[in-house]
Amino acid sequence: MKNLDRTFLALVVISQLAGCSHNAADAQAGLTARAEAATPIEAEHPLLIAEGAGETRTWRPLTGLPVKRTLNSFTIKIDEKNGGSPGLWVGTSIIPVGAAIRMHRHLHEDEVLYVRSGIAHVQVGSVQGDADAGTLVFIPRNTWVAVKNIGKTSISLLFEFNAPGFDRYMRCESVPAGEPAPPVSASEDKRCAQLGDVEYR
Repeated sequence: MKNLDRTFLALVVISQLAGCSHNAADAQAGLTARAEAATPIEAEHPLLIAEGAGETRTWRPLTGLPVKRTLNSFTIKIDEKNGGSPGLWVGTSIIPVGAAIRMHRHLHEDEVLYVRSGIAHVQVGSVQGDADAGTLVFIPRNTWVAVKNIGKTSISLLFEFNAPGFDRYMRCESVPAGEPAPPVSASEDKRCAQLGDVEYR
C-alpha cells in the first residue's frame, strides 16, 4: 500500500511538472482566515513527507444548516505553505464508517481521489459505483461529486488538486489540530464556499 501511495504522489507531481494543471465566530474566523492567508509563502522545495506528517486541521461543526458535518479532520501534505507549490496541492483524510462527503462541485479545479483503504460509494457526474482500495477517481472541474463510506472500516483517502482554491474553503472551515473549533454559521459557510470556489447542495 505504501508503494502505491508513493507511486500516486509521484504521478501527480510529474503531471504537474508536465503542464497538466490548468492555468464572534464569524469575526474570529474572518480574522483567522486573513491571518493564515497573510502567512509568508515558502519558496518551492522538495519534501519527503512521512505518513503522520503534514498540516493537520480539525473541521468546525456546522450550525444553522440542514446538514451535519460527519468528517473530523484532514491533513494538507503539499501546497503553497507546505513545500511552496504554486499549483499542485495534496492532502489526506479519514472518512469514518457511515460518514460522507456531501454532494459538491469545484468550479475551477480538477481533482483526483485515491482510495488507500476501505470502500466508498462514489457518484461523480453521470458515473457512480463502489471504489475499494487502490481505486482512482477523476473529478473534472465543475462536476458534481459525492462520496460515502459503505464499508465496515474507515476510509483512508488521498486527494490531489491541480490548482489552489478548495484549500481556502478547508482552512476557512477548520482550525489547527488541538485548537478549539467554534461552529460555522450559515452565513460564514456561504462566504467560505465562495472563497474556496466550491458549491454544495
